[in-house]
Amino acid sequence: MAKQTSKFFRAPLALKADGPEGAVQAVISTFGVVDKDLDVVLPTAFTDGQQVPMVWSHDWSMPVGRGVIRVQPDRAIFEGRFFLETQAGREAYATCKAMSDLQEWSWGFQVLDSAYETRDGKPIRVIRQAQVFEVSPVLVGAGEGTRTLAIKAALTESKAAIPFKATAKAPEDEPWSAPALKDFTDKSWGDLTDAEKRDIASHFTWSANMPPESYGDLKLPHHRPSDGAVVWNGVANCVARMGQAQIPDADMPAIRAHLRGHYEQFGKDVPDILKGEDGKVLKAADFATTFQQALTAEQLSDARWNIDRAWRISVGSILEDATLDAAAKLALLRTSGAQYLEALVAWAARVLAVAAASTTDVVMYDGLESFDHKGQPYAEQAEAALAAARALVGRSVALAATRQKEGRTLSTANREKLASLLEALNSVAKEISDLLAATEPPKALSPDYLERRLRASALSLARFN
Repeated sequence: MAKQTSKFFRAPLALKADGPEGAVQAVISTFGVVDKDLDVVLPTAFTDGQQVPMVWSHDWSMPVGRGVIRVQPDRAIFEGRFFLETQAGREAYATCKAMSDLQEWSWGFQVLDSAYETRDGKPIRVIRQAQVFEVSPVLVGAGEGTRTLAIKAALTESKAAIPFKATAKAPEDEPWSAPALKDFTDKSWGDLTDAEKRDIASHFTWSANMPPESYGDLKLPHHRPSDGAVVWNGVANCVARMGQAQIPDADMPAIRAHLRGHYEQFGKDVPDILKGEDGKVLKAADFATTFQQALTAEQLSDARWNIDRAWRISVGSILEDATLDAAAKLALLRTSGAQYLEALVAWAARVLAVAAASTTDVVMYDGLESFDHKGQPYAEQAEAALAAARALVGRSVALAATRQKEGRTLSTANREKLASLLEALNSVAKEISDLLAATEPPKALSPDYLERRLRASALSLARFN
């Protein structure tokens, strides 16, 4: 299909001032773009004005909102509202609001009409028509360019804890003094735009209103006005003055989460005052220890597996911790994600070190590793190979189940990879069978012996089919 180009004017999207609280607008699909599953969606796949439920990350057990789909020339827009009357709706709203431009979106559907074509040597599925079941905020979506366009604050959110952001750090010994408005701008507060007011607010921990109605609405500053770098002595001053700032009790969990993030950023022990009433706090430092332990595995393949497992555990622990608010969860996810990347870099350094010291090449392909087996018992290497194959099958089954839940199937590219793997495994099975036959100790070729050999060969092939 030839690439279509069109020119059109797009009016800027904005939520009405008198619109419902918790309203949201988001791009859920971009047209004519090859996505991560090698699908291309056409405008005809959607029905303009269709009403759809909103669920969290394709979990159909608990709707978190509803809305309608609007079809534009180059994208599909979801216009809806979170159910702020339910706990699930409020949590989904708070998370999307805190995620801001990091939030991605997806949609669950069943393909009704499609065609296949080749682009750059890759098979592409062109989705012409689909039955849409739901729209979902997700961490990572298959579509390209999905994002939140606007989200309306709940009417009860006139006061706001400022979300944690891991900015650059000023030198730890830099002195601190509370900034005045003149340190940020030469304008008067009334001459500032809402965007400028929000930018100044990001240097603080809490605001009485958002956007702030006056400079005096802002409490507990700790970022340098000139460049936004966080100042350690400013953070420590915030902790010392928390009890004097007259911040509502309902906002204190988010305040503590914000300051905890900076304590971890500077590698400091979190004081009890930031741990909440129960004295407990989930720290990214806990996951840092887990990643370090994962790296200690003797076999490089085991270390890589352990690192990925540590990441999945850390994400699950953060998202399921009911004591954390959305801002705290987002801060921990960012920090833990950075630690995950650091662990992968350390693992890659080990791979390079093994390659440099070994006479056997280290071969990398599609995330699977083939390493020098020096020092590894033969039986362990065989078990590791089988475990890797089973792990890949398990991952494929899980991916297929997720796609089925979305009303989709495995992508053509993934199916081709599995088919190629099956062909290779069948070839390996034949080589193993031939090797066993060639190394069989001399025996009388009795009918019973021949029958056992045939059964063994059939069983060996069946395991890979």
